[in-house]
Amino acid sequence: MLDTAHEAREAPDDIRPDEDEPRDRPFNPWRCPKTDKAGQAVADAFAVAQARETERGLRKRKRRPADQERFEAAVTAIVSDVIHHHVEGHFPGL
Repeated sequence: MLDTAHEAREAPDDIRPDEDEPRDRPFNPWRCPKTDKAGQAVADAFAVAQARETERGLRKRKRRPADQERFEAAVTAIVSDVIHHHVEGHFPGL
């Protein structure tokens, strides 16, 4: 049975004034492009990332297919989250 006589209380260090919003917001790894323009931005970022790896000699061998999928998913999530962050107008930081 729940004890409804007492309200839940926060610890004193958990209390933050309403106007004290955090500067940064957490990264959302589940974002993905929803429009063709956003999809093209992700594809461009992916091409740039791979070109940088190649020109700087950061990879000696080709990625395994599963690793390539993870890499593409990571780039997609990062770029999509940055786009969302920009569209929302939240410029102080990620």
